[in-house]
Amino acid sequence: MKRRNFMKASALVGGGLLLHFNGFSASATKGAKPLADDVPKGVPVNAFLKINPQNEVYFRVTKHEMGQGVATGLAMILAEELDVDWQKVNLEFADADLQTYQSKGGHGTGGSTTIKDMWPILQQMGAATRNMLMQTAAQHWQVDFKEINTDKGELINKKDGARLTYGEIAHKASRYKAPENLAPKASALYRIVGNPLMNKIIPDVVKGTYQYGMDVEVPGMLYALIVRCPVFRGKLKKYDASKTMAVRGVKKVLSTAKIGGISGGMPYHIREGVAVLANSFWAAKKGADQLIVEWEEGQNAKQSIEDLEAHMHQESLQESQPTGYIGNPDAFANVADINYIISAEYVYPYQLHAPMETLNCTACYTNNACEIWLGTQSPNYIAGEVNKLLGIPRENITIHLLPSGGGFGRRYYPDVAIEAIYLSKEAGGVPVKLMYTREQDFGQNMVHPYSFTRYQAGINDAKQVAAWYIKEMRTYTWGATFPYRPELPWIGYSIPNIRFDFKHIEAESLLQSCAWRAVLANGWAFGQECFLDEVAYNLKKDPYEFRKELLEEDKETDIGHSYKISTKRLRQVMDLAVSKTDWRAQKQKGKGRGLSVYPYMHGNSYCAIVAEVIVTKGNLAIERIICAVDCGKLINPDLVKSQIEGGILWGVSALLYGGVEIKKGRVLQTNFHQNKIMRHAECPQIEVYFVESDEGPYGVGELSPPAAVPAIVNAYFQATGKRIRKLPIHREGNL
Repeated sequence: MKRRNFMKASALVGGGLLLHFNGFSASATKGAKPLADDVPKGVPVNAFLKINPQNEVYFRVTKHEMGQGVATGLAMILAEELDVDWQKVNLEFADADLQTYQSKGGHGTGGSTTIKDMWPILQQMGAATRNMLMQTAAQHWQVDFKEINTDKGELINKKDGARLTYGEIAHKASRYKAPENLAPKASALYRIVGNPLMNKIIPDVVKGTYQYGMDVEVPGMLYALIVRCPVFRGKLKKYDASKTMAVRGVKKVLSTAKIGGISGGMPYHIREGVAVLANSFWAAKKGADQLIVEWEEGQNAKQSIEDLEAHMHQESLQESQPTGYIGNPDAFANVADINYIISAEYVYPYQLHAPMETLNCTACYTNNACEIWLGTQSPNYIAGEVNKLLGIPRENITIHLLPSGGGFGRRYYPDVAIEAIYLSKEAGGVPVKLMYTREQDFGQNMVHPYSFTRYQAGINDAKQVAAWYIKEMRTYTWGATFPYRPELPWIGYSIPNIRFDFKHIEAESLLQSCAWRAVLANGWAFGQECFLDEVAYNLKKDPYEFRKELLEEDKETDIGHSYKISTKRLRQVMDLAVSKTDWRAQKQKGKGRGLSVYPYMHGNSYCAIVAEVIVTKGNLAIERIICAVDCGKLINPDLVKSQIEGGILWGVSALLYGGVEIKKGRVLQTNFHQNKIMRHAECPQIEVYFVESDEGPYGVGELSPPAAVPAIVNAYFQATGKRIRKLPIHREGNL
């Protein structure tokens, strides 16, 4: 169904429920594929739901599916309240409707908030649609509404047992006003939510029929590759395209210098470059290889990652003012009973996103309007930036949303869409498919922020932590154009005086930083949980018992976030993880056990990890990971478990093999042989346990990576007596 037909046929009804009388054919393909235009009338549709006469349900996925299973989880919530047969539920990826969906959770996907935020919205959608179908059935049978029941997509007349399917009367349901504030189903009655159901997209992925942005083909389109400046903030000086234009299939060569530079908000950077447009990818690639370009590389061309670290170290020693604090910000100077101070510096490096599907976008510009096909975590942001930078009215921007082969935060940013639209416009309105090669994905991309953090703990005469100091230098904030919000790193331990000094050093950064799975929590957890172990060791206390002391009191700490940190929830996950191990067993030579406890506050979830490792002749083997999670109600336990397991391996890959090497302003990694992902043979045994809870659901997508790294590092110290304060451990010579 085309977006324009959907909008023409739609009308807002009570409670904001969007209904119309267009439907879908019985022959519509199941799975996450667009449905046909030639559909029979008489089927009600709300903003997320379509039902055809064959009683098949089509859930419109408005959030970005990037392999995390969110489409299935969201569909389960709606299907539960609607009371339908799960086997008849299908997925369809909706085009961006920035006005309609803005009041219903929007299209933005990030921060581990999708299930958490969409839970009440989809509950109400499902319950309201079910109510309207019941009203329709009551009218059909001329009985009281109370005489109607539902069961797996069927309406039942309790008086005589007569049955109708939803599909048989759906076309009449839109005459009824959608009720508001319906009480959701009691969890004891759930038949779908809480069950380990198969991810709906898997069959199409296995068959190779699942459509990604990279699969888009538009009639008459040209393929584009951009040769970008290899140095961040470099400028295009001049280029010679004579050899490029001689390559068969090359049609145009265009500069992108006009759209180069850094934009605020969620900061991103478009590197200046030269685009080659051709009738095939390989023609564009061959043409790009023949391009002769001269750059003004700027100051970054003189810099290496070692230079940045040396600069960070000096910055950490400079006097600064507190960004946020708890208790007395001058505790180290004024608290009389501080006996001595423990200090350490921790470095969390730049990290590559490296998704299996590299960045791409297909776009077509015509008459001050554009049409875009891509996998994106934020079509709203794209529309705003396209309007701001290219002057296209938001109402003239059509965005076809597609799944992606990995996002990890990188697909939140609009740069690739802006480049594609710009090229289409400059090429005279021809559709353009812009693609990144793997080498460009590694060498000319945005990355996880680099952070250098100095920690100090002030110890009193009673061998207690009286004061805690954090000074962080980082290459990224959520909004470079806004004052940095006074949010503390997510520390929930009961320490009377905590001070956080932050310096934003994006101006000194060698690469453009952006969101990367778990973002700031990675560096925060690494430093905090490893330094906490250092303090415990200095005080001759068991790391688990030391944390218990700091979490004894049940309280919620305000760290400047929308959620407060609960010491009770931290303690619960910690106790659960430790209970699944033989924590107090006698230590063996070369073996270590480490603990880490950390929340992910955007998703309001908590995680504790115990790692067991063995180090033999300098070789580290991670034998076992025990993970305890408090994420509230589980929508699909299998999908949640997969997210936790995947997050652990994501974090461990960064720990072992990640980081970004930079010489003369250039990223040295070019492909996966230099940025390894943990192999199957290296994977530890992973056990995931859940704190029972009927709250939530809360977020899990970014919960486990921050806790995984320090747990392993702490175990490594126990096995070897050697501290790791900088990642990745293989490259830094720790093994």
